Amino acid sequence: MLTQYGRRGRRSRQTTQTEVPHVDTGMVRKIDDLGRIVVPAETRRLFNIREGDELAISIDGDAIIIRKLEATCTFCGSTKDVASYKGKGLCLSCRRELT
Repeated sequence: MLTQYGRRGRRSRQTTQTEVPHVDTGMVRKIDDLGRIVVPAETRRLFNIREGDELAISIDGDAIIIRKLEATCTFCGSTKDVASYKGKGLCLSCRRELT
């Protein structure tokens, strides 16, 4: 487990080794008149975010967290080899089981 610290040096939450720890990039973006922000190209490349990808927005204390959603299988919840079928995620294993 990794421990992250908030702005005032207080422990804020525990993360697993697979999560990226908090990094202050120094990048600042303004919200436009429609409430949008632009995710910098460098950040999109780092997280393999492409046009049309879904991002989840959540709140953790005084922080807004934006995460890329991974495609998951509707039946088993797997994130490996998932393809979209009629708007639903379906992994290779479940596809084979259904055919």
